[in-house]
This record gives sequence, structure tokens and C-alpha cells, in this order.
Amino acid sequence: MKVMTLIFCFIAFTVTGCINSSPVNAWHLEPVRSISGFNIPECAEVNPANGDVYVANIFAITRDAINALDGNGYISILEPGGEIKESHAIKGTDAIQVHGVSGMCFFNGYLYFNDRNNLKRCPLNDPTAIEVVPIPGTTSGFNDACCDDKYVYVSSMGKTIYRVDAQGNGGKFVDLDGVNGIKSWKGKLIKQRKKMRS
Repeated sequence: MKVMTLIFCFIAFTVTGCINSSPVNAWHLEPVRSISGFNIPECAEVNPANGDVYVANIFAITRDAINALDGNGYISILEPGGEIKESHAIKGTDAIQVHGVSGMCFFNGYLYFNDRNNLKRCPLNDPTAIEVVPIPGTTSGFNDACCDDKYVYVSSMGKTIYRVDAQGNGGKFVDLDGVNGIKSWKGKLIKQRKKMRS
């Protein structure tokens, strides 16, 4: 098995003090620590309640193939300091497998995660109790996930953002060609868009 490394970066906002055409404010990345022991770390999300870092691991065949459902995906949990708390904390069950998680968020006591074919969730206190979260109006093709205090939002195959509440109510939120990554921040939904080829 190919072992991959997760690199934590610190995003710093600095004031340069420059004038004229130079930017006053600038963002930059600084590597903090490299942690080995992963397969292909696709994404990571911090649990705001305790600082644990959840890291989604996928396999190349799942990432590169269309609609690949191989059951090999898993989610690792790291302590705030970077030590691996549990390598295969969430790995699916015979009934509900984990294939290739590509987006996660914490909402109402659950970890929600986009898998290849479904939005899924599990209670934070029982990672084996995975269940599928149906989203009205769609059945597959999910990419990223985020949440605010009312909804979980998911992007779907570069065309649409859906949302669902804790009771499973919801559906299509907005159509947006090229939508890929999404994040919720201070009451705003931030969307990353891919440039669509003609």
C-alpha cells in the first residue's frame, strides 16, 4: 500500500507595510508538520468541539475511475497536536460502505460526508452507525460538503448545490455551473468554481 503524507499548513495574514503598487495585505502558507501513514488524503476537517482533525483517505482507483464504488475508503482521526488517534476510525460496514469521501462537515452531533454515491453521516460518538442521508431531488454525484447552523450543503457534479436540515428536509438550493468546493463562513456560502471547457 502506498503511504501518503498529510502536510498541515498555517495560513497567515500579514501586513507588509509596502506602498504604491505592492499589496498591503497578503496571505501565505507555512508548512507546520508532515504526518505519514495515510493512503491518499483527499480532504480534512477540524471538529470545532475538540480540535480533532478528520482526514478522508481514498484509493487511486476510486479517485480516477468514474462511479467507482470499491468500499476501500476510510476516515482517520488525528489529535489536535497531529498524532494519529485512530487510523481507520470510520471505514464503513457491510451494509453501508465508504468509497471515496470528498467533503465533510460537523452538524448537529454528526459527521456528514459526501461519498461517491451518497451523502452519509454517523454520530460522533458512534462511527459505526453510518446512515445514508437522502437529499430530495438527487441521488448521486456529490463532491464537497459544508454546513452552517441550519443546513448541510453539498455540491453535485459541478452544476448544483443542494441543502438538507437535520430532519432530512431540503432539496435544490441553487444551480451554478462549475461549482466544486464549498465552505460556509460567517453566514456566507463560499463557492469554488471550475472553469468549464467549451
